[in-house]
Amino acid sequence: MWFGSNGEGVNRYDPAAEGGTGGKSFTQLTEDDGLCNNKVCTIMEDDKGNLWFGTAKGLCRYDRKTFTTIAIPQSDTSSVWLDKVYPTVNPNQVMSLLQDKRGDFWIGTNGAGVYHYDGKNFTQYLSNVGKVYEDGLKHNVVLSITEDLMGNIWFTSLSHARVSRYDGKIFTHYKTEDGLSDNFVRTSFCDRAGNIWIGTHGNRDGGLDRYDPASGGGKGGQTFTNFRKTDDGIAQNNIGCIFEDKSGNLWLGSGRGNMAIFDGKNFKEFITKDGQKFKIILNIVEDANGNIWFGGKYGLWKYDGDEVTDMTPK
Repeated sequence: MWFGSNGEGVNRYDPAAEGGTGGKSFTQLTEDDGLCNNKVCTIMEDDKGNLWFGTAKGLCRYDRKTFTTIAIPQSDTSSVWLDKVYPTVNPNQVMSLLQDKRGDFWIGTNGAGVYHYDGKNFTQYLSNVGKVYEDGLKHNVVLSITEDLMGNIWFTSLSHARVSRYDGKIFTHYKTEDGLSDNFVRTSFCDRAGNIWIGTHGNRDGGLDRYDPASGGGKGGQTFTNFRKTDDGIAQNNIGCIFEDKSGNLWLGSGRGNMAIFDGKNFKEFITKDGQKFKIILNIVEDANGNIWFGGKYGLWKYDGDEVTDMTPK
């Protein structure tokens, strides 16, 4: 298991060493080991077993022995607006990664849209969509990239560029007029049935949206079902991450509220036997043994279906 951090590199967890003292089951890798930056926003394994790390200073690949920096195209960051007004936007920061079924790579950035990488060349997409900011430019932030069962690639936008679907030839953009609850979108996920789940930032009327491909892609909200805290019992309208476990339950992390579960009918907050709740969960995943791992601002935990164990590296 691999875990990124907000400034301390990556941690590799070895289950074979579980139970060892002094945190020996975790191995930390940082810039001192060749990692291109210690702020790691996303991690992906490719079809050859290499690990890719998206960081605050670009992209690097790890073949389990050596880190190699992959130089992505660089955007101008000299804007006064970027430096003074909104310094958290760095268009050269890699926020999301996907290798599609053809083997090509998609790289979502923190302000420069998306790059398609075929192993040799980069092609930029979705950089000129969304809101025009105070500096007169568009800074499209793409926090998630998802491939659906039909091979379409979905891109979310945290800069009001809605949700975009690429079928290999053209981009189709879905917005509030099409049934999306908000154009300010954080994450997406494709479930086993082929539905696309969209998590918004939770502003205005935003919440959790489900796109049903069986409805034919019609307009007027025919393809989207919206879930909101006030109407449907969802724990929080801000959805930061989505994951479906082997039992078909949907796990929902939030940047504002507590983690919740959707069983297909009802939403409920995830609460341990002793009443513990988990706030600001940014990533959720299931391991090969069926354990659910979730982590965020306040730590890392493992849930075995009965007990929750604090796994935060010490």
